[in-house]
Amino acid sequence: MLQDYGNSNNFERRYKVYIEKSINYIDGYRYYKPDVAPIISNKKNFILVFHFKRSEKATNPLLIVDSMDGDNFLEKIDIVNHFKRNHAITYAVSYDGAIDSI
Repeated sequence: MLQDYGNSNNFERRYKVYIEKSINYIDGYRYYKPDVAPIISNKKNFILVFHFKRSEKATNPLLIVDSMDGDNFLEKIDIVNHFKRNHAITYAVSYDGAIDSI
């Protein structure tokens, strides 16, 4: 499936995700499409804009971070790295409507 998605027209599309640090979730954070994100939150949060880039030698696409807007906190880079490794492709496929939920 990944290769099929990688060859689609939306491969280099930009994605925007709201990420909120929360100890109530197994990964230590939760993420939403920005239009359904909580309006008011007392937790640390930021919006990550990213896209994928094809790599000739790698099986998986590279995730390129375009911008991060929001709170600055120490664990932010760890959350971004975890999102890259574990949830970014699932989020992008969900965002494009290929699956129902994330």
